Amino acid sequence: MSETGDFLRGLFETDEKFSSPTDFIGSVHNAPAGQIALLTRAEGPNITVSGGDYSFEQALFAAQLLVTDEMPVLVLGADEGHETLSPLFDPSVSPGEPLSDGGGALLLNRTMDSSGPTIDLKYFKTGFEMKGQHQPGSEELMSQLGGPAAVNKRYGLILAGIPTAQRQLASAQLDNFIDTAGFTGKVIDYRRLTGEFAAASAVATVFAAALVKNGNVPSPPGKAVLILGLGATITAIEVASP
Repeated sequence: MSETGDFLRGLFETDEKFSSPTDFIGSVHNAPAGQIALLTRAEGPNITVSGGDYSFEQALFAAQLLVTDEMPVLVLGADEGHETLSPLFDPSVSPGEPLSDGGGALLLNRTMDSSGPTIDLKYFKTGFEMKGQHQPGSEELMSQLGGPAAVNKRYGLILAGIPTAQRQLASAQLDNFIDTAGFTGKVIDYRRLTGEFAAASAVATVFAAALVKNGNVPSPPGKAVLILGLGATITAIEVASP
């Protein structure tokens, strides 16, 4: 964001005649991934996705297609808050409100003898909108997860991602999901803790992995964590014990 802001400022200050090549290179969305590859000396494929609030879930989907036993994949989401640009790019960020940013990363492979948690993108679908009192998406999500009994048996904690710009729809979807499942475990609206930025789901997923790895899921031992992304796009990530 900083490089993008500097690039645009230089362009406008010179009546759109001159700009900084360095700032331009830093402003393109795959530049941070390139810097990370240089830092970690990663020589494999380097793929960047940019899908708003669900960019991390898109990156996880891409990783599931690429990861092999021989080639682990680093999956991450990260954002930088910018006083001017963040409110313009992210409808959940209000001008004048405190900025939030952050990120999270996971190193994934398909080796089943690992002592680390497992992660699985269970559901990803776009195109939902509020239609009267109907909250579309919750029923299909429930079915994909195996139904109410399976949800209650499998999960001890739900981390719900509810972007401010879609809070009415997302909150209704979450309420409908919880009521349909009869879920009695803990539910955390994590964006109220992380603040509003697109990669908040990456932070939530790393948090879930740490809880599972350390045995701190607030439920009987062995239960998994479900990270839900709600609103116009609905996603579900499961983090479980190996």
